[in-house]
Amino acid sequence: MGAAQALTSAAGATFLVVPRALAERLELRPTRMGPIQTAGGREEAWALAEVRLRLDGDEVTTPCLIAAEGPALLGAVPLESLLLAADPVARRLVPVKGFVGAPGLAPPSSRKLLHDQHSHNYRSASSASGTRIRRR
Repeated sequence: MGAAQALTSAAGATFLVVPRALAERLELRPTRMGPIQTAGGREEAWALAEVRLRLDGDEVTTPCLIAAEGPALLGAVPLESLLLAADPVARRLVPVKGFVGAPGLAPPSSRKLLHDQHSHNYRSASSASGTRIRRR
């Protein structure tokens, strides 16, 4: 089961987040409750499901938080799983290389470059339309 859904990439979000109405339409089945902290600082527990997410032909399994309401958000975990990052200037998603942070796996000259590439704090939102979300 799949459905196209516009998502907004959100630098502050960790996971994929969908509103309850969309989760019900997609028949998502939460497997547990996940502790979260809202942008306003409140600590809550939200339902968490595993979903298949497809974007431009690439498909990954990712955790999905179910919010009471609000926009569908594409957080850091699904973006990194899809090997994508937000480009805040062009306001689009761009491909990136995966990062392996274990000592000895990357040549010393590339370690700083890789760290710098993955340590940006993107605050701009960009849209990824045509994204498909389906239950696992």
